[in-house]
Amino acid sequence: MTACNAPSVSGRPCHYPADRCPLHTQSSSLLPPPSSQPHPLRSLGQSALDRALDGDACPLAAARLIRAARDLQRIEDPIDHERALKIVELHGRLMYGQPPHNDEAWELARETFSDEALGEFVRWARNFNEPYPEDLAHLAPAPRNWHDD
Repeated sequence: MTACNAPSVSGRPCHYPADRCPLHTQSSSLLPPPSSQPHPLRSLGQSALDRALDGDACPLAAARLIRAARDLQRIEDPIDHERALKIVELHGRLMYGQPPHNDEAWELARETFSDEALGEFVRWARNFNEPYPEDLAHLAPAPRNWHDD
């Protein structure tokens, strides 16, 4: 019996017999056959796992594919660059203590920050005499005027 001798991960030649090597097989492709329908990421990972367990694919490659599929599933929808720029602009303003400057920025702040943070932004807007949504006024009560007592 001849050894597989394909390069292993460590760079050394593979020591498994060529006809039974679980790492370097002729059909080591983890992807489903081209004639089949495209698989969702979950079934693609399951297919890779099944092939690795059957000895038809490299277990290391299957693990990498499954990890990549898992990471792809975590990624949200493609980025809307216009929205990303508005988020950066809002964060830049807030970083310098400036409240959101228009209705669109306030809406973005509502989606992004907690009520406590929104209350602080309302307080900033009051200090700068800038407009803010009235429905957020309850988050930052107006300061008490001590002279009225």
